[in-house]
Amino acid sequence: MSTLRSTLNSLLALQDIDKDLYRLQRQLAALDPGTVLQQAEEAARIDLDSATKAHQKACADLKDAEMQLATLEKKLSTYNERMKKGSVTNSRELANMERELAQLGRQRSTLDDKALTLMEQTETLKTEMAIAKMRAEEALQKHSAAQAAVSSERERLDQLVQSANVKRTEALGAIDDAALLKKYDQLRSRPAFSGVAVVKAKDGHCEGCHNQISQNAEREAYSSETLTICENCGRILA
Repeated sequence: MSTLRSTLNSLLALQDIDKDLYRLQRQLAALDPGTVLQQAEEAARIDLDSATKAHQKACADLKDAEMQLATLEKKLSTYNERMKKGSVTNSRELANMERELAQLGRQRSTLDDKALTLMEQTETLKTEMAIAKMRAEEALQKHSAAQAAVSSERERLDQLVQSANVKRTEALGAIDDAALLKKYDQLRSRPAFSGVAVVKAKDGHCEGCHNQISQNAEREAYSSETLTICENCGRILA
């Protein structure tokens, strides 16, 4: 049968382990899941997708403008060839052809300007797309690195928790007072106690609440002949 002093010492050892477990669990809970970096990565991918689509559209528009120019040039070439050959003799037909040539010339000028603008635009968008791709790759690398670091830290903390749980099981085996264990758990669960249920009596004060205790309570705590409770906070005095 264990003495009260040895039981209280075992209870203090259990409390130290429980403190470590609480600290480890808080560290696990506080691990950054990388939400900010994930959001940055997603935003960078969206920007890359937008830049890529804009570049593809500009390229498609340029190709369309070039095809229209090719068709226009073919018409102009046909009309000019007919004009050179002098195959058109009817004055009305000739006037119509001249008007058509003038209109086609204006259309070519407009298309030339459009094609030139689109060429410049595609080059600008190509550069923007390259920058967006670089940023997306950097964001992915940062997020992946952070995830790896968090995973490694979580694994380390999990191992410490497992080790602490093994120690806790061993510490529990050294305590054969079920009622005292129940009281210990009840006291530890009080939010104001911050997980501290067992404290020392020192210099006439409780080390838990730091209030003065009676000389009788201090003597009983030192003697460990009877279970002593702090008359101020209700913690177990050891």
